[in-house]
Amino acid sequence: MSAQDLTLDRYHALMQTNAEAQLVRQAREIGVFDALQQGQLTQEAIVERLGTDPRLTGLLLDSLVALHVLERYGDDYALSAVMRLLCLHDRTLGDEAWGSLGSRLRGEETLETEAFLDAATATQWVHTGAAKQAAEILDITGERAGRRILDLGCGSAVWSCAMAFADPTATVTAVDTPPRLAAARRTISSIGLDDRYEVLEGDPLEIPLEEEAYDLVVMAGRLSAESPERDPEIFRRVEGVLRGGGELAVIDLFRGPTGPNLTEAVEALRLAVSTPQGHIRDAEAMRKSLLELGFGACQFAFLAASRQGYGLLLAAKKD
Repeated sequence: MSAQDLTLDRYHALMQTNAEAQLVRQAREIGVFDALQQGQLTQEAIVERLGTDPRLTGLLLDSLVALHVLERYGDDYALSAVMRLLCLHDRTLGDEAWGSLGSRLRGEETLETEAFLDAATATQWVHTGAAKQAAEILDITGERAGRRILDLGCGSAVWSCAMAFADPTATVTAVDTPPRLAAARRTISSIGLDDRYEVLEGDPLEIPLEEEAYDLVVMAGRLSAESPERDPEIFRRVEGVLRGGGELAVIDLFRGPTGPNLTEAVEALRLAVSTPQGHIRDAEAMRKSLLELGFGACQFAFLAASRQGYGLLLAAKKD
């Protein structure tokens, strides 16, 4: 394929991506998704409810079906599973973060880390597949079954729930702020794990924790929202709550070995736009930092099931 053909293909792809996002935004703004929240409707009922042009509305609905945002059953339209999730968790496709890019570039606005973490919690369900893969890598059901797990900065607890579900003998302490714990409780209850979870409300990086009490500490999607300069402080805190031989599992965004691809570049920019000091970590630099702080063997692997380039770095506390 020639350079000109590659350019034209990329141009068309950008135009198509923009068109798809605009279709979803415009449908949301005129009320299509709200109208379908209570159940499926015909095109005529949607037009009557919204007061829109019948022909254009029909074309819009057909486009949304092709995008798998809506589903069609005979003459009726209904929200698809993905749209129900969007309506519940992220109606704006992340517009709050990206809408501030211009002002951030000009140095006019700084978003707080807490707001970023709250927003991230709302969409952590997208990591369900990667969470199951992480549980397999951690050998949750093997010789390490029955561990006492600390989910430090749990968000919606997707990661530790996958581990607790895989091992019916594991128990979990989930730590985070009240809004995120509310999301965690919903996740925990939805899969019947209430009796194996304890929750602690507070800043996960500051709240007092029991010393040498845990076999596994999970930090998922938390470190990347903080300055790398805080890593030694955080790792020393984790080292103090782990039993001898216990492990720290950092599940987060990591730099790729050959330079940033599109996903990594976008996620790095999202962190910079949404947090004061968030950074994507380098796995080798983190490994060296953990070894210097007295941890034992460190292993790293990217999670193939992750759609955002998440990796898992596992470090053991020396006995």
